Amino acid sequence: MSRADEPEGDADLDRARVAEARGRLLPPLDRLVASVERDGKAVALDYFRTTRDELAASVTPDDLQAVFLQRLAPSGPVALQARVGAESLALLDEVLELAQEISMAFIEPSPTLH
Repeated sequence: MSRADEPEGDADLDRARVAEARGRLLPPLDRLVASVERDGKAVALDYFRTTRDELAASVTPDDLQAVFLQRLAPSGPVALQARVGAESLALLDEVLELAQEISMAFIEPSPTLH
């Protein structure tokens, strides 16, 4: 069954789970953006601000997956190439670990994130 064929309740559940994921990921991502801004790394700052904006706009699991695959997956090399500071790298690790945890929760059949 495709997403378009899902019963309305499933779509509502998906939106609720994405909202929960946003609520968990946005605070550490905000801390990362603030840290990269303190580092003075404009390219990395733009990258992580855009990542934050795309996460904040996520509504469906597909939206969330796009942020994970297109923005967070390549974020390590972006941060390293920009030479962000140790605090920013630690915050990025926190964001990526949480994103992995959330991603795994979406794979498991569960009405809430763990």
